[in-house]
Amino acid sequence: MAERDAVTREATPLEAMERDLRSWGIGLLIMGVLHFALAGFLEPLWGVVLIIIGILSLAIRERGMFLVIGGALLLVGVWNITTGLAEGGSGWTIFGALQLYWGVKEMRKFARYGRIEG
Repeated sequence: MAERDAVTREATPLEAMERDLRSWGIGLLIMGVLHFALAGFLEPLWGVVLIIIGILSLAIRERGMFLVIGGALLLVGVWNITTGLAEGGSGWTIFGALQLYWGVKEMRKFARYGRIEG
């Protein structure tokens, strides 16, 4: 019975934060590698940035990483909107707007997880 309880119990807020950062870390590493594999379509420089932030997300499981992730999303969102508008396409512009939304959403996690750590 104790084993079942351990499997079915909800994660603590700290465990949820660490799991969220681990997911981000793995996802960012994959996206970083894809930036190199698809260098004709994606920017390899962003691949380096994604890999670095991915490694940091796996190594530093603190709420401040949500500011780093969110800030990077905001920066790349502005970059993609600017590039999309300059090239006259709507795809990168729309994707950039989504990245701005995701960036703000991730930065808000800094405050949310601060309430549970403090």
